Amino acid sequence: MTVTMMTTRNIEYSEEKLIELVLYIGAKCGLDEHYGTLKLNKILFYSDFRAFRTRGKPITGATYKKYTHGPAPSVMKQLRRRLESQGTTFEYKNPLEGINESGDPISEKRLLPMRKPRIDEVLHPEEIAIVDLVIEQLRPLTGKQVSRKSHTHRGWKVAHMEKPIPYVAALLPDEDGPLPLSAADFQKARQIARDYSSAT
Repeated sequence: MTVTMMTTRNIEYSEEKLIELVLYIGAKCGLDEHYGTLKLNKILFYSDFRAFRTRGKPITGATYKKYTHGPAPSVMKQLRRRLESQGTTFEYKNPLEGINESGDPISEKRLLPMRKPRIDEVLHPEEIAIVDLVIEQLRPLTGKQVSRKSHTHRGWKVAHMEKPIPYVAALLPDEDGPLPLSAADFQKARQIARDYSSAT
């Protein structure tokens, strides 16, 4: 099978796909012990980047930025607020063991759907299969573990803090890949990240 690779500039963002994926992931993972918004962001990231690597284009085309806790869609905070205000989702604070630095009980935010996702209308079955695979691979991990794992992704490593992670980084050997990244490859990847950041 020949994969036609899209350039970064040709990637189209589909808010509709992102919204339906947020609802789908929330519906599928909402009762999981370790599910929260941190893991939601990582499922979206790994799904989009795996799709780019295997199919030549991402699922949602969202821009992911490098943050302290790992990659997340740059539009996520605004999108979450809008979905909650529309009654499409609601945020549940799942209580966890322990207390934070302020002495308050620790909780994990979960974005849960208020309607059934229109997944079959919006996404291709191959895209759904990629998301399902990522969900199953990350399901046993806590939010902190998923965050640490995302810090080993080549895209997160080459990007600057709070700057976009280029989709072409999905083509680099990742933390599970058999090939180490040479110093020359790493510098080339950094240059790609810099070029992408200056173009957006």
